[in-house]
Amino acid sequence: MGRVARQLHLPLAVCTILLWSSVGAQWVSRITPNVGSVNGGTRLTIEGGGFSKASQFSLNADDPNVGNSVTLVSQTRSIPCDVEKDSSHSTKIVCYTRALPEGDYDIRVTVDGVMIPLSQICTYWWWFFCTRLYYTPTIQSLSPLSGLPGTVVTIRGRIITDVYGSSTDRSSNGLNTRFVRAYMGGMSCELLKPNSEEKSLPDLGLFSVSALNKLAMFQTYAEVTGVSPSIGSVLGGTSLTIQGHYFDETDLPAVVLVGGHECQIQSLSDQKIVCMTPGYEMTNMTVFPGSRGLKMEMWSNSNPSNLEDVLAYNASMSGYSVQWVDSLSYVWPVEMNNFVARLSGFFVPMETDNYYFIIKGNFTNQLYFSQTGLPKDKVRIVYQPQNTYNFSHFGFQKLEKGKPYYIEVLVQKYYNYQASVDVGFFKDISPFTAQQTTEAVNERQQISANYDVLSEKQVVSFKGWAPVRALQEVQTIRINSDCFSKSFCDNTYYFLGYGDHKTGALLYFTKV
Repeated sequence: MGRVARQLHLPLAVCTILLWSSVGAQWVSRITPNVGSVNGGTRLTIEGGGFSKASQFSLNADDPNVGNSVTLVSQTRSIPCDVEKDSSHSTKIVCYTRALPEGDYDIRVTVDGVMIPLSQICTYWWWFFCTRLYYTPTIQSLSPLSGLPGTVVTIRGRIITDVYGSSTDRSSNGLNTRFVRAYMGGMSCELLKPNSEEKSLPDLGLFSVSALNKLAMFQTYAEVTGVSPSIGSVLGGTSLTIQGHYFDETDLPAVVLVGGHECQIQSLSDQKIVCMTPGYEMTNMTVFPGSRGLKMEMWSNSNPSNLEDVLAYNASMSGYSVQWVDSLSYVWPVEMNNFVARLSGFFVPMETDNYYFIIKGNFTNQLYFSQTGLPKDKVRIVYQPQNTYNFSHFGFQKLEKGKPYYIEVLVQKYYNYQASVDVGFFKDISPFTAQQTTEAVNERQQISANYDVLSEKQVVSFKGWAPVRALQEVQTIRINSDCFSKSFCDNTYYFLGYGDHKTGALLYFTKV
């Protein structure tokens, strides 16, 4: 997947701190920059005094009481800023922000386990680090979406600067901002030695789910340039040499299929694979799965009354052309008119699941599917009779992991608009959510639970108790009051209580 990094130089936030003459005092006087990316990677420089230097390095790197630490604090969250120890010393701390939701963050600095008091930190109203979407570089589109290593990729988004690999200080928009590096996955291309970099924020719609069930924006693949010999025995045992580029086993062991059967690999290098062919049995297969992409056949100046007629078209008909395309998402040049196209290939599911194939595009489209993998067994599962910009039609298929299924798409263009087709699928099971990619849909479930309430019956046994004869107890209560001497006993009351129980109001002269 691709990301673009940029470097920001913003006005300094400066405030003066007084009375730091005492020995061992620690203080913070300023932070730069004050605004950065919501996706992290902003290099913060915190200046002051009394920071940890000699004790930054420890045998226990995770000890929170050793060295400098920085935390960004908002009203609702607290997120560490990763300190770069090599660039930090007694008067300066350098740290890199993590991804932060858009908002304002105060700075908390801890030195050898002791937090610097707020009274020792610059407290003007702009003493915050702010994350803003408009200060975040973005990636909004990539073209192409796949290719060989070394492919030139065009990335579009919120770039902010036009300074790229130059000694020019400022961009044409006046900002002291420049590209630092561009990289895809772990493959980086260092353009400059970076002083800082802010990670770009890709649009969720750029992330696709690969056949390895991973999210990615760009896919690379190996290239086959030659196969020798071109003929061999049906009994197998032919030593086959495959020439090409970028053969490796980084993600999975290499597999070679010849006529749908596995060719046992004898040796593998970056540019050559040698394998031994197996024996072959007669089958009904006329085409075989193996290579990537789809075969796209086109017939120009063709306007059939029924799109299904294209199923019988062949290479001998007038206006025929053929090419290979990388995916079932294709847009034809607007100047191409009155043509039909047939795209065919194989779909290999990543998991056993229920699959819902969907289609959209301009003009009339049809989608055919074969459960046996044989083209002759294909049936139409989706039909789109008119233009649509949404996936509004789908066909259900229950498919098995690793089994190749034949797929065919028909397209017809018959007036002056740009023709396009887009085929995708949904499946019931996915490890991804809508917060990770727009290709995922969060499922909502309503769960109803019913249960019966039954009265519980218990038998309680008391053991070790000796029977005792009950005795009636008589108690005498004496109450002293001066109400008689003051002649107001008629309004004098008292209460008797035991535990949580008590009597009502009793007159002073009442016998109990």
